Amino acid sequence: MVPLEMNQSWQAMPRRGAYATSGLTLVADNDPRARHELAQCLGCAGLDVVTAASRREAFYIASQVRLNLVLLDLDLSGGDAITFVRHQRSYQPLLPIIVLADSVAESDRVASLMAGADDYISKPVSSAEVIARTTVVLRRGACGSSEPSPATTLRFGDITLDLAARSVVVDGSEVSLTPKEFDLLSVLAQHPGRAFSRVELLADVWRSHPEWQSTTTVTVHIRRLREKIEANPAEPQHVRTVYGHGYRLDV
Repeated sequence: MVPLEMNQSWQAMPRRGAYATSGLTLVADNDPRARHELAQCLGCAGLDVVTAASRREAFYIASQVRLNLVLLDLDLSGGDAITFVRHQRSYQPLLPIIVLADSVAESDRVASLMAGADDYISKPVSSAEVIARTTVVLRRGACGSSEPSPATTLRFGDITLDLAARSVVVDGSEVSLTPKEFDLLSVLAQHPGRAFSRVELLADVWRSHPEWQSTTTVTVHIRRLREKIEANPAEPQHVRTVYGHGYRLDV
């Protein structure tokens, strides 16, 4: 599909429900050139793309069609892009969201990931990196982090993890995890007691490497995960820190 600008031919696009199987990829970026290049890159990779130049346009598009991926400029005009991330995460918990930003500040990475973004790419980005990152988040969102173990239901404490259904129940109530949070928990839960380094988790869950993606990504996702499954995130009983190394899951 030819990438569509909302202000050009948006009215010709089918409404929500028409893309029940594949969905659309939203590219929201202030810069017309960057927006066009990203859309062309993803279009050549076989994705159906729609673009937005502001947060208002991004919200409108998200309300009208089914999205299966979002690439979002952190400096999107019309307001804080983080608000869009939080909003979409609350309505579409499994929607993969990749944040793009000129800034390389750790505070920006942390803010994006804490809001619910699955990944963060510093600008300028290469076509190869964009394709690789989008391929990973889409594949892992659809298939999970690894092949389920023979026991697809894992229990530790008051937590039940169903690998096949990709669901988590804590103290009798289902908890909504993002795809990456679920993948991270499933890797730890399938190897209880084993200490994973941040580099190992970056490789296992994100299929990435510290030269490509900061290990801060792992740290922030661990923090978010604890807030959702631990009775006291400040003193976690299950997702434990192994100081000087990484994390392990205690049953």
